[in-house]
Amino acid sequence: MFSAKVASDRNNPRTGNIRTSYYSAGSTGSFLSPVYVEKVPAGLLLADTAIIQTMRMTPVFSASAMDTTVHPAQSRAGSQLRNLYDDWHPRLWTRCDRRRVNAIAYICRVSDRVLLGVLEAMPLFGTVQLDLIRRRLPQSRRIVVKNDGEAVTGLDGDERGDFAALDAPAGHVGAHAR
Repeated sequence: MFSAKVASDRNNPRTGNIRTSYYSAGSTGSFLSPVYVEKVPAGLLLADTAIIQTMRMTPVFSASAMDTTVHPAQSRAGSQLRNLYDDWHPRLWTRCDRRRVNAIAYICRVSDRVLLGVLEAMPLFGTVQLDLIRRRLPQSRRIVVKNDGEAVTGLDGDERGDFAALDAPAGHVGAHAR
C-alpha cells in the first residue's frame, strides 16, 4: 500500500488536506473474501443497500478479492442498482489475467450502469465501437464511455448523447472531502 496526500479546495472551509490510500497485492484489501460479504452484519448491509458500486481495480488484487467483487453481482436483491466503474488500465494492471477480465466483463453485463473508457472496452468486449459495446451490454440501462479525455458518450437504452469534458475545479462538481 502507498498513500498520497491530496490537496483539496482551499476556498472550501469543510475540506483540508485529505489522505488517499491505494492498496495492492499483499495488502489487507487483497485478502477480501466472499465469506465477509455473506456474514452478518455485512450481508444484511448489502441486502439493504440501494446502490452497490464496484470498481474494476479490486479484482486485480487477488483471486479472493475478485470473487468478492463478483459475489454481489450474482446475488442481486430486489430493486438494487449495480454500478461498475471500470478504471483499469493495461499499463497499471499487468497482472490482470483472462479470468479476471472475464469476471469484470460479467459484472459489466449484469450492472445497471457502467462507466468505462473506450480503450478499456477492448480487453472486455473486443471492440471500441460504441454500438457494439451497447449490444454486448443489453442489461445495462445506462453506459457512459469516456472517449479521448475530451468527451464522454452516454447511452441510455437506445438514446445517445455526446458531452464535452467539463474543465472545472473538483469542488465545482461536488467532489470534496467530508
